[in-house]
Amino acid sequence: MSVIKFREEWPYIFILFLIIFIMYLCSAPRTVVLEDDGYFILAAYFNGVTHPPGYPVYTFLSHLATYFPVGTIAFRVHGFSALLGALSCISLCFICRYLISERIYAYATALIYAFSKTFWSQSIIAEVYTLNVLLFFLLVIISLNYSNQNTNKKSKLHYIFGFILGLSLCNHWPLIILSSPLIISILWPVRRKLIQNFVSISFFIILGLLPYVWMFYRSQMEPEISFYGPLVNLSDLWFYISREGYADIETSISAGWIDKINFISFIFKEIVVQFGFTGFLFTIIGFIYQWRLLPIRICIGLTLCVLGNTVLLITLLGFDYDLHHQNVVSVYPLIAYGVIALWIAIGILQVVNILADNPFFKVRKKISNAGFIVLIASTTLMLSLPVNYRANDTWADDYARAILNSLKPDSVLFTYGDLTTGPIGYLNKIEGFRSDVTLFSSKGQVYANRLFRPFKITEKESQQLIDSYIDKTDRPVYYLYGLYHHYGVEEYGLFNRVAKGLPVNYHRAIALKEVDDYFMKIHNHGEPEDPWEKMHYRLVFAEYCKYKYSLEYPESIAQLRNNIGPISRLCQKYHSKLEFIGQILARDNSDLSLAESLLTQAERLLSEAIVKSDIARFYYYQGEIKLRQENRAAAIETFRVSLKMWPHPDNPALLKIDELENTESR
Repeated sequence: MSVIKFREEWPYIFILFLIIFIMYLCSAPRTVVLEDDGYFILAAYFNGVTHPPGYPVYTFLSHLATYFPVGTIAFRVHGFSALLGALSCISLCFICRYLISERIYAYATALIYAFSKTFWSQSIIAEVYTLNVLLFFLLVIISLNYSNQNTNKKSKLHYIFGFILGLSLCNHWPLIILSSPLIISILWPVRRKLIQNFVSISFFIILGLLPYVWMFYRSQMEPEISFYGPLVNLSDLWFYISREGYADIETSISAGWIDKINFISFIFKEIVVQFGFTGFLFTIIGFIYQWRLLPIRICIGLTLCVLGNTVLLITLLGFDYDLHHQNVVSVYPLIAYGVIALWIAIGILQVVNILADNPFFKVRKKISNAGFIVLIASTTLMLSLPVNYRANDTWADDYARAILNSLKPDSVLFTYGDLTTGPIGYLNKIEGFRSDVTLFSSKGQVYANRLFRPFKITEKESQQLIDSYIDKTDRPVYYLYGLYHHYGVEEYGLFNRVAKGLPVNYHRAIALKEVDDYFMKIHNHGEPEDPWEKMHYRLVFAEYCKYKYSLEYPESIAQLRNNIGPISRLCQKYHSKLEFIGQILARDNSDLSLAESLLTQAERLLSEAIVKSDIARFYYYQGEIKLRQENRAAAIETFRVSLKMWPHPDNPALLKIDELENTESR
């Protein structure tokens, strides 16, 4: 392993940093976007407490970034992520310089990693992953320095190591632990020296963990943003840090080993997505050649680091294999992608050496170096740029404005889930847009004005508290998606309104020009490039199409066959087709031939399904049509296919199978 002469290289490294940082700044969104972006911007602005495990280091540092007097609050926090991303790439450059003697490969590693699709995507929005990568890479650099020092030489590096390790455990501790084999492999030769300094290292680790103490006390100050509310005792703190509240989210009862195998396959396909097919080939070459170039223990550490962030992580998680969870999982292997970028550089080094030593090629080393680096870096850049240039991305902003603009003055809005709470909260609470609207979370999360504490009461009790609030308030009450109440519903396409004074079975669709204008606008633009926005596009259009069917054909759909055009042109996506089929089958005297025609159209769009239940719903409707055509055997078989696609107690096909089989047994 080589020794870096920083004084000679700092101008080049600084230029490299500027290139990456400016690229991230230029491509970063100027306003709020989806994922957890809105959550983290809100927490940063109000110096609050984010979702478990709290991420107090990121929250505090991003809070400081909000004071930087350039651009919107959203852009300032995105700029902070860009800074962390660029520093992470430079840290990877240093790691590569320790392991490979020639600086060109270190610079190439940093650029290839910076251009990779997923790391770039996380470096331009408010997210914790770039800080996680930076802290881990710093631990690797310190470990490499420490292991190379004279064992008799006094050093303070282990103090710094302990402190940064503590800070990293205050960020995304599961990913740090899964990556730890690389740290262990580097420090293995000096393990006795570390054991001798165990007490002092432990002290500095505890110092690094102090942000959790700050988070504990900050939550009791009841800031505007606090995900679960005040943490009142150590049991609450442990519940938060250990992520116990996510147990049901991260383990689905319908997930099995087939899902895990599919996810592992997906993760390895993602390598091609990140670096292109050429990059994948050099990854394989680099992985093989590392065993000749580097110490065995380092190779083992690098390999286990990649496997820990991919195969082991997938094995521990219990996600259903579907589009939604593919997007969730895709950001987890960012540290692994850094190792893969290093393997690509080693692969280039090996191929260049082979060409330089072979008289048949007679290729100068500098030319071949530049050629391969430009090829892989440009391929990676071209793959990533269309998705990650988001300077003009206003998808979430437009969505939140369309909702808030449509509400009556001095109203109440209950938000639900990641895709609504963050963007709407950002506009309302930070930009002051429609400040007359009061926001609540239907789950009792995020906002300080919660009606109940999550996990502190039963679901029935929380529903009663929401119902009681609706009963007492004179303000118009709107909500997004499911909200328990005992009144009727007015549906507006983007949101619903509680129809107080009307019975619970009352349901009416009401046209709003603002809503129609919004959907016409996004329809004309087509599906977005960003994967989260793509999913959101399909979901909101499905809700809108369901609303339009109810609005246009409130009583009967007998005339629908001849007048389907205007709605059909807007509702071309898979989820929209399913909503239409559901509307048809929910009516008396259903037009089964029309439902079958729509089902055939939906079958061609199955790849657009977001979660398993979306696919199961297709087969459930198919079975329902067969049942109404009095083909019981085929209906039962199709219901079983639905249950196989989504083996969950909430799948209505399960009840249908039981009913039909019990009827036959009689």
